[in-house]
Amino acid sequence: SYRIAGSLVVARDVPHEDLGIWLALPGGMRRIFGVEPVSLLELEGLPALAALDKLAYRLRAALADHAGDVVRAVEIGRGLDKVLLTDHGDRYCVYARRLFRDRARLAMTIHSDGRILIHGFNDRREITVRDKHRVDVTGDFIRFIAADDTDLARFAIPWITPEDRRELARRIGQLVDTTVERRLPAAAADPFR
Repeated sequence: SYRIAGSLVVARDVPHEDLGIWLALPGGMRRIFGVEPVSLLELEGLPALAALDKLAYRLRAALADHAGDVVRAVEIGRGLDKVLLTDHGDRYCVYARRLFRDRARLAMTIHSDGRILIHGFNDRREITVRDKHRVDVTGDFIRFIAADDTDLARFAIPWITPEDRRELARRIGQLVDTTVERRLPAAAADPFR
């Protein structure tokens, strides 16, 4: 059993629709509850997914006071080796579990201004990426690319599938992207004008 001293967040899996509850512990986050939906190919699949969605909304509402500054949380991956991405409004925190560890440790902090703090085993470094096309996946690594196409940094997340790594890279890229395409004039950004 664990004493609830830190934040307690409800996370949905993308794209698998799993539901998990994560607890902040000293040194990281631990998934203390999880459930997978019934296969959508089963006759009761869609009603069961609707019931799981209702449960997720009720859990989020019930645990909102315990979430701290976490706006929403997403878990990515299957089984014990899920990656947790917490959205704090102005930044994302990515937690990943290492081999033979009982909890996911902080791997990266990604700020909306493009600053990315990478928390490695023996090093911590800060880089800046402001274009979603500069965040990519190569093998087991999330890759951050400089303007001259050299590596700024790579971070290994080997326990999730390539599709899940691409989803994580896409989300990171969306947050840091400050390119011209995102900065539309007010008239162009408002579809009702």
